[in-house]
Amino acid sequence: MPVHIRFSFLGEQQVDRTLLGFADRARDMRPAWDELEKRFTEWEEDWFASEGNGTWAPLSPSYRAWKEKHFPGEPILHREGILERSVTKPAIAVKEPTYAIFGTDDPVAGFHQRGGGHLPVRRVIDLAEDERQEWVRAVQRHLLNEEGGEL
Repeated sequence: MPVHIRFSFLGEQQVDRTLLGFADRARDMRPAWDELEKRFTEWEEDWFASEGNGTWAPLSPSYRAWKEKHFPGEPILHREGILERSVTKPAIAVKEPTYAIFGTDDPVAGFHQRGGGHLPVRRVIDLAEDERQEWVRAVQRHLLNEEGGEL
């Protein structure tokens, strides 16, 4: 029985891989989901701290002035911390034996992820290929019954 690993955010495919021959261990993937959730929140903490690794568009001059007056010193995509908290302490965390869902329930995430109108794209979630491979390795370790080790 194949194991299919798929992760998408707002319809954008981030990870899509198939592994073959691991049916017994695949019956309960929750240990792997725990590891993936932990690593996902670490990536998001780093992503927000680095303002999308420097990829986020700067604030418009007028909004920057308003934000500095009302929320002095707060970085891009951070006013009260709601969006950041919703992905670093996932607002949605469902871990079942054969699937997991974790992410944000903040409706503004989609607006920033896709941009539109006057709002530039500032991707809230954007896994690099090496991070995608880490997801696959975590699942492989579980399926092969290998213990420990960081992603």
